[in-house]
Amino acid sequence: MREAEARGLVTLMTGLIKSYGPPKAPKVPSPLRAAPQLSDIFKSDFNSQPIADWAEGVFTQIKFDLGMENWPVTLKNGSGAPTSHRNIAPKSPAQYSLIQPYYESRAPGATMEFDPERCHIPGYFAVASILTLSEIKWRASGGAKLTSAQEAIMTLTSAAYSGQGFLLLPLKRRVRNHLASQTSHSPLNKAKVQNTLLFTACLGLRALNRSPEQIIAAYGCLVSPKVRQKIRLTCQQIDGFEAELDLLQKLSAPRRQSPLGMRHANVA
Repeated sequence: MREAEARGLVTLMTGLIKSYGPPKAPKVPSPLRAAPQLSDIFKSDFNSQPIADWAEGVFTQIKFDLGMENWPVTLKNGSGAPTSHRNIAPKSPAQYSLIQPYYESRAPGATMEFDPERCHIPGYFAVASILTLSEIKWRASGGAKLTSAQEAIMTLTSAAYSGQGFLLLPLKRRVRNHLASQTSHSPLNKAKVQNTLLFTACLGLRALNRSPEQIIAAYGCLVSPKVRQKIRLTCQQIDGFEAELDLLQKLSAPRRQSPLGMRHANVA
């Protein structure tokens, strides 16, 4: 990845960490069973649940996996684009947040519309849910007006920040198609989607002080052998931003609570 693009991703990740605290580490797959894939999530013909109940159950789990279980985001049957209200983040500050990005929302929340007719497609609903929630998360933290390509990159960075980068990588084509459906043209090609997800997924874990060896051992099974070979090189590029990475690791380091057990967010 070009240095300017990589530096831009580091800046985006820094903003998310300042807003919401340390990045979320993905679940480490069990070595005793096949690694979970987003393509495993679909509404089977053998599943007799009503589609609304099935979707709600999956959506609730995905919100929890992204650390957004308390966010007022709901589902609605339909094929339209999701509504993404700003300022809907929970009012309680993140445990290690250095600034207070939370707003008292006057809006009822956000709604994700999904197409029930496509829920039989492996990974469709999971990818749409993850990317929609990731978009809502970064929009809730504020920021300047962006181009469609910049918005897509920000959504991918937010997804990786929430621990979903390695899970999304095998479905980069579906990720690209979802991002393209949100605008009048395709903002990113497949290579750009893959490079952005891989870099930001590794960046979030390096911010948590995971070594390249630990990243490969824990999450290499989630991606193809070709992508797995790029993890070490990606981490080497990230480690080249010494000052920036040092800041990310300091921002992500656990902090001691005050004697009274109170948690406060400092104003940057």
